[in-house]
Amino acid sequence: MKRAAALLGAPVALVLLAGCGGASGTVTVDGTAGPAGVAGAQTTTPAAGSTGSSSSTSSPASTKTTTTDDGEGCAATGDAVPDQAGTALAGDLDGDGARDQIWLADEDDERYLGVHTASGATFSTTFESASPIAASAVGDTLSDGTAVILLDTGRSAALYTVVGCEIVATTNVKGEQYTFDEGFTGYGTGVGCPTVKDQKILAGYNVGDQHDDGFTVLRTKIELSDGGRSATNGAETDTGIWMTDSKQITAARSVTCGVSKTAKESGRVS
Repeated sequence: MKRAAALLGAPVALVLLAGCGGASGTVTVDGTAGPAGVAGAQTTTPAAGSTGSSSSTSSPASTKTTTTDDGEGCAATGDAVPDQAGTALAGDLDGDGARDQIWLADEDDERYLGVHTASGATFSTTFESASPIAASAVGDTLSDGTAVILLDTGRSAALYTVVGCEIVATTNVKGEQYTFDEGFTGYGTGVGCPTVKDQKILAGYNVGDQHDDGFTVLRTKIELSDGGRSATNGAETDTGIWMTDSKQITAARSVTCGVSKTAKESGRVS
């Protein structure tokens, strides 16, 4: 993917993320590598080094899970969303046809990313970030049935999926968590879930070279496998040249996903 040197300046050192396998793991989300720099190791040169960490951590919400193969959604756990959590309406994340809720909470020195389903299930994972600003999150289901969550910590957005009523950190080809750059290293500027040829997909964006008429926007489709546990770079598309104030440029510099509203972490500076 082309670097947006005209907009971003020289890339800074990258920090890759360590993968996490379950709803009670802790993932460090300080990375700034984008889709071309991390998950696309087969097409571009990834950054070196990894300082991410994972550990078993309890959550304020139950991590008891069930499957959703019957289309009835996740079984109710009887747990409530923490009172101080920032919440938002997401897409259908458990496959029962009803929209669910995504939430973020900072409780007892732990930061939580969680889901509360329309069927009454509440489950979460913890995360860490060196950024002092409030995190935000969006989540929706793609046309292939993968339920994705994007956790925005300011400089990057970490990719998670909902698998069997658990929040799972999606890993790249190096086994580290897949992240999207938000314009700090030149690898990308945003991420979204656009509809392309009547299919809702996950895609990383990079606002690239400047022209007289605007800026080039490159879109990289993200290929998900194993229910969303793994991600690799797919096809890259030059979507054209767009004016700075166009909706295409705004989307390419944002973290969005389908119908999901944005949950904001409370108690921190936005």
